[in-house]
Amino acid sequence: MAGIQDFIGSASKALGIDADEAAAGTGGLLDLVKKHVGDVDFGKLAAAVPGAGDLAQKASGLGGGGGGGLGGVLGGLASKAEGLLGGAGGAVAALTKSGLSLDKAKSFLEMFVKFLRDKLPPDLFKTIASKVPGLGSV
Repeated sequence: MAGIQDFIGSASKALGIDADEAAAGTGGLLDLVKKHVGDVDFGKLAAAVPGAGDLAQKASGLGGGGGGGLGGVLGGLASKAEGLLGGAGGAVAALTKSGLSLDKAKSFLEMFVKFLRDKLPPDLFKTIASKVPGLGSV
């Protein structure tokens, strides 16, 4: 059964980013999903995608804050990108915090959504996509 590490490897290779950046971006997205869907639905996701729960926990432990002026600049860019990306600003912000450029963030997000769509039962994916702003429109 393919786990979250498989996605990280694929994203790293496809986008030409290092595995640490891909892991940070994936963890940030998983943490965002967990915050929006709650423990029950996220538990189902974590059961379907080995390693997803641990990675979200790590990302949550790293938390926001820090970053100083750069974080503010990235947050502003993510807000501007929200309109361009069909409301997926929260996801883009999670990706830019991990160090991804805005041009790679959209491709990364599309890959992440496709990965979830392929791995999760259709009803669970639909539930998650409806609860996470912008995820269903990617």
